[in-house]
Amino acid sequence: MTVRRTTRLFPPAVRFCSFILLGSCASSGSGTTASGDRLDRVEGQVVTEEQIANSGARTVWEVLQLTVHNITFGETSRGQPTRVTRRGRSSVMLDDGPRILMDGVPLTDYTVLARMPAADLRSIEVLSAIEATTLYGTNHSGGVIRIHTKTGG
Repeated sequence: MTVRRTTRLFPPAVRFCSFILLGSCASSGSGTTASGDRLDRVEGQVVTEEQIANSGARTVWEVLQLTVHNITFGETSRGQPTRVTRRGRSSVMLDDGPRILMDGVPLTDYTVLARMPAADLRSIEVLSAIEATTLYGTNHSGGVIRIHTKTGG
């Protein structure tokens, strides 16, 4: 009498997760992404010169507050900019908020944005965490806000 044993290495519906690169899971059986809807919604936002003019803002800081979504802009009681954070989860210990680049130069002092007139802006581009990490590395995992001025490069 011969005993036949069949061994399966993987069940038919194994899930492979690739959180490091894409942040999604795919089922090996169907090949569809489990979080495809979420990834489709995490695209960057572009604010054009026309939208900036229509916002009625006087400074760049006001333009950011009125036009950029899903980001919180913190101020002091006197209205001076203090910090920029993404809505949702964040770390208490790490500085994981979005970075602001003006014509490719990183800004650390946000009070410059409160003094700069909105008429000097050409466009604002908001990159998601995935896009920012791809373009700028892991230090930009909170996303990037790229501000393009009319006089800058």
